[in-house]
Amino acid sequence: VGVVTTSPRWYAEQLLRTFKVRHDVLVAYDDTTEHKPDPEPIRHALNLLEVEPDEALHVGDDVLDAEASHHAGVTSVGAAWALANTGRAAICQA
Repeated sequence: VGVVTTSPRWYAEQLLRTFKVRHDVLVAYDDTTEHKPDPEPIRHALNLLEVEPDEALHVGDDVLDAEASHHAGVTSVGAAWALANTGRAAICQA
């Protein structure tokens, strides 16, 4: 399980600890020079996990997540919990 976030590492680590989210890899904002919708953060996580894009799913709650997944060659799964807060719809690739 890899977590890819645009949040700073300290914040992401605190949330993952607080909510006891089990994960193998964390790629945070400062870990890459490019950020979503660029595929670099997802590709970095795949590399650390030693997983090919066609073996992975990326769950995201924003259009930028779906776009980054598409560019990384990873199947995107949309999580709708952000829709109530933003009014935006996420696009998911099948």
